[in-house]
Amino acid sequence: MNIKSEKLGFIVNPVAGIGGRVGLKGSDGEEIVEKALNLGAKPVASQRAKEFLNELKRLGVILQIVGYDGEMGGDEAREVGFDFKAVGSAKRSKTTAADTKRAVKDCVKSGAGLIAFVGGDGTARDVLDAIKEGVPVIGVPSGVKMYSAVFASTPRGAARLIYEYLKGRVAARLSEVFAVDEEKFRSDLLSIKLYGYLLTLSDPILLQASKTPTLVTGDELENQKAIAMRLIEEMTDNEIYIPSSGTTT
Repeated sequence: MNIKSEKLGFIVNPVAGIGGRVGLKGSDGEEIVEKALNLGAKPVASQRAKEFLNELKRLGVILQIVGYDGEMGGDEAREVGFDFKAVGSAKRSKTTAADTKRAVKDCVKSGAGLIAFVGGDGTARDVLDAIKEGVPVIGVPSGVKMYSAVFASTPRGAARLIYEYLKGRVAARLSEVFAVDEEKFRSDLLSIKLYGYLLTLSDPILLQASKTPTLVTGDELENQKAIAMRLIEEMTDNEIYIPSSGTTT
């Protein structure tokens, strides 16, 4: 079933999430992107963008997509078969935060009443810096680990949120955007601060909740120590033990 025509601003951060696959815990900054590429990382944002767009098409959403040409969204929109209008392009081959901010402003100037962006927390901050008040957004997840509450759970979930919004079944509300200090994060120190709020399409299932760090109290440290001692007591000779998070295996 077709839906009323709308104009969607679509912005892809082509290097979002590239650092996570090679253990860099983030993708902010040209040096980190270059290091990730040298380590063999492959961009993932384009694939996430196409998953999102293909789901929009499957749902029967008819709209014009406006954005920047090339890898910032134009390539993917045309490949999937949407009516795409370029409102600009990146200033150079390697895109920057400044390109994202300009793209947001140019999309809104062209009449986009909704912005979908593919990226992570850093991209969300760039969108917040540039967005006009009252224009709702939805984040298509492509970052390493997003703490902000402006991302759908999956690329397909982002498409479903837009579908439901255009049908009048989903509203927009202010949601948190967080800033993570990636330098400290790479040293296993989590430093997060509230950066601001974005008007975001909201649904308790389709939208990711914000992630906030757990404060470690003295009691919790004692509990951790007790658990460690118990594990040591249960260990046997001639066995190998690898304490780790759940993804190690």
